[in-house]
Amino acid sequence: MERPGQDALVKYFRGESDSAEEKLIELYLAMDIDQDYVKACLKEAAEKMEHEPKPEWIGEGATKAWNDFEARKFNYPSIPVKTIPLWKKLTIAASVLLCIAVGAIYLKPLSDPNNKIAKNTAHHIQTDRGPGGNRATLTLANGRRIDLNSVQNGAVAMQGQTNIVKTTDDKLVYNTGQEQAVDTAALINMLTTPNGGQYKLTLPDGSKVWLNAASSIQYPTKFTGSRREVTLQGEAYFEVAKNARMPFTVKLNTMNVEVLGTHFNIMAYNDEPSIKTTLLEGSVRLSNAEGQQMLKPGQEGILTNNTTRFVIREANTEQALAWKNGQFIFENENIASISRKLTRWYDVSVTDSRKTKDLTYTGSISKYKNVSEVLKMLELTGTLHFRIEDRRVTIM
Repeated sequence: MERPGQDALVKYFRGESDSAEEKLIELYLAMDIDQDYVKACLKEAAEKMEHEPKPEWIGEGATKAWNDFEARKFNYPSIPVKTIPLWKKLTIAASVLLCIAVGAIYLKPLSDPNNKIAKNTAHHIQTDRGPGGNRATLTLANGRRIDLNSVQNGAVAMQGQTNIVKTTDDKLVYNTGQEQAVDTAALINMLTTPNGGQYKLTLPDGSKVWLNAASSIQYPTKFTGSRREVTLQGEAYFEVAKNARMPFTVKLNTMNVEVLGTHFNIMAYNDEPSIKTTLLEGSVRLSNAEGQQMLKPGQEGILTNNTTRFVIREANTEQALAWKNGQFIFENENIASISRKLTRWYDVSVTDSRKTKDLTYTGSISKYKNVSEVLKMLELTGTLHFRIEDRRVTIM
C-alpha cells in the first residue's frame, strides 16, 4: 500500500478528511508501520492547532485562556505533543493503546458524526459527575476545623506567631512572625483534601506542597530544632526550600523520605499496592527499618506493600506529575488502577462487572473533563461500556 502524503495525514489527524480518505488512511495506520513518519505528521497537526486563531469566547492571552479552561471546561482541543502516545490499532491485545490528547481521541474526535466507533458505544448516563477542584479542610492545633471553601481570602487563623493566609489562587500560606524573647512551641496543623479535592500549601520555611485528592499532611506552624518533619497520607508534590543545616523529612506509614532541598512526588495511598517516590531534581534518601536507598533525578523508588526492599528504576516523570499538571496519564494501567484515580478525583464508586479484567490501557486526557468523558475515551477501544447513576459507575 502506498504511503499517504504528509498533508493527507495532517488533515486526518485534524478531523478534516472525507470518508474515502479516512478509510485509506485507517487502513494504512492499521499496518502499524512508518511510526516516525506518522508521529511527525501528528506533531505537525498539533503545532498548526497551537498557532490557529482560537474562538472569540476563549478571550485574549494564554493566562486567561487557561483560567477559562479550568473555570468553564471548554472543549477546544489543546495538544501537548510530548504527551501524545504513538498511534496503534484500537484492538484488544495484551495492552490496549488509546491515542488520547487532552480531552478527545484526537485521531477520531468524539463529536465527529462520521465516527463509527463512537456510534457503536453503549452507555447510560443518569447523572454525570464533574471534575474535582480546590477543596480542603484545615485542622488547627486545638482541633478546630476550617472549611477553606467557606472562608474568604485573607487571614484565616493565627497559630502562635504564625499567620495563616488564604490567597486569591486558593493556596494556604504560613507567614511566621518575628522571633520574640520567649520562644513559643510549634503547633501541629493538618491540611486534608476530600475525594474530589486538591490544594496548594506554602509551609513556614517557604517549601511548597501540592496536595492531591483524598490526602492529608501534618506539619508544624514553624520548624524548630535540627530537622523539618511533616507526615503525609495520600499523594503530594514537594518543592522543598534549601536548608543544609535542617534536613526535610516526609514521614509515611512504613518509610521516610529525607531531603535537603529538591523537587519530588510521593504517592502513598493506603489502597495502592505500593508507595512511589519520584525525584525531579536534587537528591532524596529513602529509608525504613531495613535500610536506605538514594534516588537520582529521573528515578523512582518503589516500596511494595508487605515488603521491606526498595526497588529503584527510571521514572516516567510526566506520568507521576500528571495529576498536578491537570491530566490523567495512563501507562499500561488496568481498570482497577484507573478506577482508583477516578474515585479520588470525581468522588464516585467504580465497579467492574466484566469477566475479563487483565487488559491495560495507555493514553492521556484532561482531568478537568466530566467523568463520562474519561469513560468514553476508554469505551472507544471496544473493550468496555459503562453506566453512571448518581455517584456509582458500573463498567460492563
